[in-house]
Amino acid sequence: MDIFLDSKSVLSTEAVWFDNLNIWFSSMLFNGLYKYDISTQKTHFIGSFPKEKRNEWRLHGKALKIDHEIFFLPNRSKYIHVYDIERHQIYSYDMKTKERINCKNAIYYKGCIYFVGNDSEITLYEMNAKTKKIKKYPINIKDYKGQICADYIVIDTKFYFACNSENIVIEYNMDSNTYCLHRVFKGGKGFGTIAYDGNSFLLSDSESVFRWNKDTDIVQEIYDDFPIGYGMTVKDGDAVVSCTGFTNKYNRNEKPFWFSAVIADYLWLFPFRTNMIIKMNLSNGKMFEVPLLDEKENDISLFMKTRMTHCHYVGGRQGERILLSSTKTRRMYVLENDGCINTDYFSFLAEEPKNFEIYYCNDVPIFTESKKENLKKFIDIIMSDNRLEGKNYNINSIGNNIFRFMRSI
Repeated sequence: MDIFLDSKSVLSTEAVWFDNLNIWFSSMLFNGLYKYDISTQKTHFIGSFPKEKRNEWRLHGKALKIDHEIFFLPNRSKYIHVYDIERHQIYSYDMKTKERINCKNAIYYKGCIYFVGNDSEITLYEMNAKTKKIKKYPINIKDYKGQICADYIVIDTKFYFACNSENIVIEYNMDSNTYCLHRVFKGGKGFGTIAYDGNSFLLSDSESVFRWNKDTDIVQEIYDDFPIGYGMTVKDGDAVVSCTGFTNKYNRNEKPFWFSAVIADYLWLFPFRTNMIIKMNLSNGKMFEVPLLDEKENDISLFMKTRMTHCHYVGGRQGERILLSSTKTRRMYVLENDGCINTDYFSFLAEEPKNFEIYYCNDVPIFTESKKENLKKFIDIIMSDNRLEGKNYNINSIGNNIFRFMRSI
């Protein structure tokens, strides 16, 4: 299965910032910063992020623009990258961690950026937007080994995030840098999403959607039934399997949704392993599928769904808008505050920079079989990529012998 880009194709996005003139984004599948000019509909390559491999994918999970700088917060990276629009320069700030941060969301509050890392311990990171100083605040949950939801809820000076493997909602006070834990007693184990309707929190787990009132601690299941055809897509060995209904029989604790939002009188649920975007009427619990334009399932989309999601959350809330993209079409959509997905989607068609030719397009066949590449391109990698010398190869393997032979010619 090959998932690499052709020489000119629609780029996949991960961390996106959107304004009335431009869309700035980090490529999902390789190390690249891009700007899309809305008026000309042209995609421009800005540059590579320093101190990162050229073929590294999903470097960033969130982008925030503050004044003339865009902050790209780390997903697989161990750096916060900041692009200075006025100076046309990308800077790197070391997170000083040995593990993947896995950031999916962030909050800007009183001059600082707050986000939570999904490493071996849950850690809140605070970065001063001017000085770039980074502070860490551990969240201590005894014996907890899981992660947290991508959703954050901000209410006044506090923000709330939920644990993925335990029924715990964390309340963090950004003024005092203190926190408290709320244990929400409900069947299931951990949450996939958390939203807020102005009175109560709305959460989903592996089996249901429910409302939790923090003040009374009352939990109420609120969904009616899922739309016809709803199911989850998983890998069973080498096979891709679609499971009907909410529960994934191959992993009962896996959450079907990973991002949610309350818009007007509806709760929107965006897929993780599921096959549809869903909106739910909060007054009666009725659920409806929200299709995206011209989406069709194929081998690549099924494969990607078992690794990521059907509809990828790329920007979260930006004012009154929510940004999302399809892993099937790679289009970016804007969900407006009136509850409508704008059909005037954005598609980032671009020539790949020449300096990615070896490191990205031709790098993928090293790791996965590709029918589109040929022996000559593979040999080009062996002969041209000096970084291969630093790998820890098995010196007695057939592959290593071929590698050494080719280098000796």
